[in-house]
Amino acid sequence: KECMDNLREKNWNVVLKELKKLDNDNGDPYFSDDDYDLLDEIRTRRNYWCHQCYLDWVYIQDSGQRNQRLQRLTRQLENEHNRAYKLHKKMQDHVMEVYNEFE
Repeated sequence: KECMDNLREKNWNVVLKELKKLDNDNGDPYFSDDDYDLLDEIRTRRNYWCHQCYLDWVYIQDSGQRNQRLQRLTRQLENEHNRAYKLHKKMQDHVMEVYNEFE
């Protein structure tokens, strides 16, 4: 539990690096290189969604154009969510397996 609490205070880049190091420690990683690539892409895209997407549509003066841009951003976010969901489930299952081992 203490380790999980410590993770909450670290940024995602640090957590991903530590996860990959631990995962590869025994030579038989649970997550694939593609999984780690997707996680890094999610980290990068998260920065866009948190810090930039609002600015990409809020200043559009024409309400029709603003609505079109918002609809496009909404579809884009939904697509990214769907791509990440499978990996999210895989990670969640693994975290619970590890957590139960130490409980």
